Amino acid sequence: MPSRLKRAIGAVKDQTSISLAKIVNTNSSNLDVAVLKATTRDLEPVNERYVNDILVMISSNKLHAVICANAIAKRIGKTKNWVVALKSLMIVLRIFQNGDPFFPQEVLHARNRGAKILNLTTFNDYSQSSPYDYTAFVRSFAFYLDQRLDCLVTGKIQRRVANKTTGIGRKGSRRVNPQH
Repeated sequence: MPSRLKRAIGAVKDQTSISLAKIVNTNSSNLDVAVLKATTRDLEPVNERYVNDILVMISSNKLHAVICANAIAKRIGKTKNWVVALKSLMIVLRIFQNGDPFFPQEVLHARNRGAKILNLTTFNDYSQSSPYDYTAFVRSFAFYLDQRLDCLVTGKIQRRVANKTTGIGRKGSRRVNPQH
């Protein structure tokens, strides 16, 4: 468990990043703020509201897919915290599943330009006293997403289309077995 000082410094870093993103008054600042708020250092799960905001913004404009890929790559590339890296990768997975079909292409372009969006072979977690398990898991999850990206791009797997009328995938919803 990290010390109180480290947690406080992490919270200050998160708030500073969010505040700086809010100051920049561009079309992409809302997307940057949503990515930063979704990937905070706290041990709470990713806030679904921010993920939905990201998905809506990406689906509204192709340029936002580019901006989101760059924001996530920047966030992953700078962090030494397994929580931030894992939350960022979880957002990538959600966008692969439910987001704009242009996003995987942008992740591929960012990866080819050298961004550390899914290539986390050099990632090391310095936030815990015994970081090896966290580091290994983040690296493995990034490798899985990298393989999934290759399958998405080559057409071996298809994106999941969310059925909004049945409520599948919503919090608290249950799947009904149609055979009974």
